[in-house]
Amino acid sequence: MKEIAKYYIEDKFIISNRGLAFIGNIVEGEISTGNYIEFNFFGSLIKRKIIGINLTSSPSFPNEVLHENRMGVLIECENQKEIKKIRESNLKNIEALIYEC
Repeated sequence: MKEIAKYYIEDKFIISNRGLAFIGNIVEGEISTGNYIEFNFFGSLIKRKIIGINLTSSPSFPNEVLHENRMGVLIECENQKEIKKIRESNLKNIEALIYEC
């Protein structure tokens, strides 16, 4: 796998019937569906497939125009237990690496 981007995870949330999503900024590079995101979770590196991407505006600045580097990333998780564990953790403000196959 080849590293193609860096993504800064600011927060995470569950999308009903879809799974776990991160909200954050692309620090460098570009992201697309089918890429993989890798992040540190309690001392272990977790790598999951990106199954959806959505541009978003900052909740702090509701009138802000969409920023091309700010986006939500929906990831594929192993099961509901993993989704809940990540969602309830204090996983915030970390850098993740993005890979293409």
